[in-house]
Amino acid sequence: MTERQRQALQSYKTNMGAYGRGQGRNKDRYLTAAFEAMKHAQQAVPAWVMPLSAVTDTIPPQPNAFDVVIVDEASQASVDNLFLLWLAPRVIVVGDEKQCAPGANYRNNDSEAVQESLDRHLADMPLSLRNGFLPSSNLYELLASRFSDVVRLSEHFRCMPEIIGWSSAQFYDNRLIPLRQFGADRLDPLRVVHVDDAMEEGQRATLRNPVEANAIIDHVQKIIDDPMCRNKTIGIIALQSGKQTQVLEKMLYERIDPADIRHRHIRVGQPPDFQGDERDIILLSMVVTKAKKALTGRTEQRRYNVAASRARDQLWLFTSVPQASLNPTDLRHSLLTYMLHPPAALTIDPELDDVTPDARAEPFTCLLQQHVFLELRRRGYAVVPHYPVDHRAIDLVVVGDNGRLAVECDTPSRNREPEQVQQQLHRERELRRAGWHFIRIRDSEYLHDPAAALEPLWQQLQQRGIEPRSLPAASRQQPRWRPAPLSDNEDDL
Repeated sequence: MTERQRQALQSYKTNMGAYGRGQGRNKDRYLTAAFEAMKHAQQAVPAWVMPLSAVTDTIPPQPNAFDVVIVDEASQASVDNLFLLWLAPRVIVVGDEKQCAPGANYRNNDSEAVQESLDRHLADMPLSLRNGFLPSSNLYELLASRFSDVVRLSEHFRCMPEIIGWSSAQFYDNRLIPLRQFGADRLDPLRVVHVDDAMEEGQRATLRNPVEANAIIDHVQKIIDDPMCRNKTIGIIALQSGKQTQVLEKMLYERIDPADIRHRHIRVGQPPDFQGDERDIILLSMVVTKAKKALTGRTEQRRYNVAASRARDQLWLFTSVPQASLNPTDLRHSLLTYMLHPPAALTIDPELDDVTPDARAEPFTCLLQQHVFLELRRRGYAVVPHYPVDHRAIDLVVVGDNGRLAVECDTPSRNREPEQVQQQLHRERELRRAGWHFIRIRDSEYLHDPAAALEPLWQQLQQRGIEPRSLPAASRQQPRWRPAPLSDNEDDL
């Protein structure tokens, strides 16, 4: 770094700090100074990370100013941000067409003025591509429709498996692979509260439900007072109507200690406000007391997908509408019925109590797995055989209050080609990267000396603080949940 670059970098930092939120009397002066400093400071830093507004304010509009531009949350970048393609010869666009887009509620996509403007300014472009520049279009969809080299990411690290399970099944054809690490001593991931005697006030944009809002703020205080929720951050999302967020915010600041609001990072908003954000605990307000029309369109799909995937540890749904009054095609019905009867992630099959060491039983693939399973059970550990993860299964998973340990049993009977071995090793490396810890038990060592072969297992369990405990039995009468059919229409409202 040259002396001139060092000075320019410090000048940029100083002027942007003085610019702050852009509300001071001399904001234009500081911004201009930062823009001038950037001309020399840009090459001093290998990678710049900044919001779109800072790019337009401080980066000189020169072609190929960078080697590569990476646009994150591109589904929230409107067509106004196409200038980013001008700044580098290579662009990586990261986004999700299933999440909220800018201008998704724009009512005049098909107005004569919009169509006439597109036809006039983009006359040389085929009509099939021209309509990609509507006010509701976003950078991700625009570029994804023009380039076939799209890499689909499937790993999900934020939410508990039960929480992200609804979005995965409803919007992604069960392609999302939850890799979040957790133990058995955790908050119940999904909870539903039915609010009685609630009444709607207003309609459409002014729709509000004060009784439901009151129940939510009451529960926020309970979360703050609950030792199990110590230091947990909190978010409140109104699924319908911005007016409900105003009611919630007013009650929040009237009744919750400001110190708790700051400490818990409590935020109130609609689904687009939480795009790219997360909280430990999210409380959803369904708002309506009677469903006049099923929500099925793309706008609501995006809103509900975002809202239901912001919670890391626990998701609450407060509803004032009975399940029976919702149309089965309604996204609200889909979310409510899923949360009432979620799939169980940590349960044990009662039939495993009948497993013996001599005859192989399902779901075990070899007797070594059964021997290790039985020895773990004999010592009181909670162990789940054939644990599904990443579209495959781990032989055994030992579950403790604060973590899990994966146990793989290697036997000569597993005849695998070299490619299969490489695939297994690659998969294990990926799971280790996601936080999983593995231990391997070899059949030859176990047959020679069972106690010595299992000693590393007991040491690992002790080191990881995994103590003996029990798991609830799996339900035999779990209601069958199905995702609601989706519509390609842009709007339901």
